[in-house]
Amino acid sequence: MLAEINAELGMQAQEHLRGEGLEAEFAALDVRDPAQSVALVQKLVQERGPRCDCQYGVGQRLCGGRGTRGLRHGQGRSGYAHPGAGRRVGQSRCPRGGHSTRRGDDRVSKCALEETIEKEPYMDKRLYTVSEEEKYYFDLRGYLVVRAVLTANEIAQCNAAIDHFADRIDHYDGSLSRGSKALAGATSRRQLTGMLGWPSPFREPFRKLLVHPTVVSRLNEFSGKGFRLDHGPLLINAATGTEGHTLHGSGQPHSPATWYHQQNGKIYCQGITVAWQLTDCKAGAGGFALVPGSHKTREPTPDGVISVEEDMGLVVQPEMKAGDVLFFAETATHGTLPWKGENERRSVLYKYAGRGVARAVGKHFTPQQRYSDWVDGLTPEQQAVLYGPGVHSGSRAPVLESDGEKTWIPQTK
Repeated sequence: MLAEINAELGMQAQEHLRGEGLEAEFAALDVRDPAQSVALVQKLVQERGPRCDCQYGVGQRLCGGRGTRGLRHGQGRSGYAHPGAGRRVGQSRCPRGGHSTRRGDDRVSKCALEETIEKEPYMDKRLYTVSEEEKYYFDLRGYLVVRAVLTANEIAQCNAAIDHFADRIDHYDGSLSRGSKALAGATSRRQLTGMLGWPSPFREPFRKLLVHPTVVSRLNEFSGKGFRLDHGPLLINAATGTEGHTLHGSGQPHSPATWYHQQNGKIYCQGITVAWQLTDCKAGAGGFALVPGSHKTREPTPDGVISVEEDMGLVVQPEMKAGDVLFFAETATHGTLPWKGENERRSVLYKYAGRGVARAVGKHFTPQQRYSDWVDGLTPEQQAVLYGPGVHSGSRAPVLESDGEKTWIPQTK
């Protein structure tokens, strides 16, 4: 176990140890807060056992009896706790079934994933509050990145579950670059859905993300209490050379389900997407991009900005790391740049809405589904106003026209 306040240094140390063939896990720790140290020690004692024959003094009650490395405190605000780090990768034994598990396997065993899920990491409660600076930034720019929300263990759980269902990942049917030379690529994006309904234990990591405290605290401020998941989650997956997605949003056309308003110090963002990053998105690598501040624009977006062929220097690609979470207003002009990163892109999107709006149509949408057989006795015009809510209904919900004397449903082409 590596304990470090600086997530970047902690991840670097974790990868170094793994490169030496050792198992390592990083956890955030600020030793200025005694409660964090106590919580971590209690967690390790519970998981690893109370005693060992390790030669390291302070680590004798932490290394879990493996006699490898104990607890070493570094300088300043953080330290390294590395209990039981001596097991070679590829030689670990499953504590339940006795079978070996290897990091390099294409698929991770159900038993191994269950083991990691049961080990709850210590979480920094500061991530669960919304500052006035965050609210100002989101209202000004239309997006917000909260850094290092997920631990390395939680990231691994999500990625392991996706790896297990990798054969279900498919390519988007069509092109999202829509002829743009700036967004062209060799292949369309890859995507995957259905995580919340996967069998246990693979669904658990994504169900936790659904109402993660970092999400709830911010959506209560940005969308209002009573917000709901409108649709998702959706994995957006890309390899090097994957095309981009033309920019969209900015209220073109106006959508009653994703409007943005700010009044009397309160933000009303009725369509907001939460995107969890499971791999790094380095500067210049591509991926999510937007025009900051465009969620409140009142002018049409120029075609060159939509295609990113002449973006006027307005399009920004936020740099993010695995474990970061992105919030962005759906009214912002946003899209995707072609993926140039050496690593695979993995971003899981949850699309939320305010309680009083609906983007996707629900299960009970038609008059027959919402009411009963008596609706069959109504005229088509009368049935037209009994459909359920949902902006993304396509042609399923008829509209009405009137000349002041009669009402009818116009013919669709």
